[in-house]
Amino acid sequence: MILLRTVITIFFTILSVAVLADAAYEDYYSSGYQSCAAEFLKLPSTAATAGLSNAVTAMEYDFQGLFINPSLCMKATTINVNGTYGYFTLDRNFLSVSICGPFNDYIAFCGTVNHLSVANIEERDSLRTFKGTFGDNENAFAISLAGAIKWNISWGIRCRYLNQQIGKFGGANGIGFDIGLHYKPFQILSIGLSGNNLMSCMWWNTGAMDTIKPVAHAGISITIPDSSLLCNLDIEKILNQPIEVAAGIQYLVLGFAAFRAGIRIPYDYYSGKYPLPDFSLGAGLKNANISIDYGITIPSSELGFHHYITLAFIFD
Repeated sequence: MILLRTVITIFFTILSVAVLADAAYEDYYSSGYQSCAAEFLKLPSTAATAGLSNAVTAMEYDFQGLFINPSLCMKATTINVNGTYGYFTLDRNFLSVSICGPFNDYIAFCGTVNHLSVANIEERDSLRTFKGTFGDNENAFAISLAGAIKWNISWGIRCRYLNQQIGKFGGANGIGFDIGLHYKPFQILSIGLSGNNLMSCMWWNTGAMDTIKPVAHAGISITIPDSSLLCNLDIEKILNQPIEVAAGIQYLVLGFAAFRAGIRIPYDYYSGKYPLPDFSLGAGLKNANISIDYGITIPSSELGFHHYITLAFIFD
């Protein structure tokens, strides 16, 4: 019962921090923002995170949560290389490549490249006459650093360069920052906090500027005692939007096969409502030096299924 009360207290403390962080964000960004700039940064960066509905802010296992929380980079004790390919409907493709590892016992690093392409977007004039097609390409290049405060507390920071090109119509370049904190008060419990897209902007060659919405993440990850079951719960607070909630579970079989499922309750900015939940499933195999994972997200929107596959190499 003491552990249960502790978990409940920690969770609601995290929830309060997320709400307070939103107020601070809103004060800083009072000059305005663009609701759709760099939306691809919200996509899962690996198949495992996709299978868990991105509820990975506190997840230590294979440091999957580092793409949200840079402090989890500290969990990489050897050099790790990940490559992820995602195929979506409507001619959309996603690619992510990362390499991470330790500098020493106190500092770790991670370099990541994310790319999203959308092909065959129809161009029409004011009379809706078809004039051809064009593509949209978005890229993010990030460097993360993480360090240990104590054996069970780590911090992380990330700097990100952004680039977007929309056919012949124009391009943009930008920069952004993330911060994160990870705390493990008990062997079975991990807590993660992160602030993403802090002071993030994109400047277009037309002279316009988009300010990317900051996001506060808070999560807990619990390993059920005497079992191979991992349970994650995340809350996400985007500036000027209600809280979104995501949960994911992972079950390990014989230590090398993982099965995952997740659910996310998203908020639709355009309708101002909570639509039906998004669901996800995933599975993976892992040995000492290589792993392969598959994840599928099932959104409630008309965009259809999102398929992810990840291949990872671990160098001792």
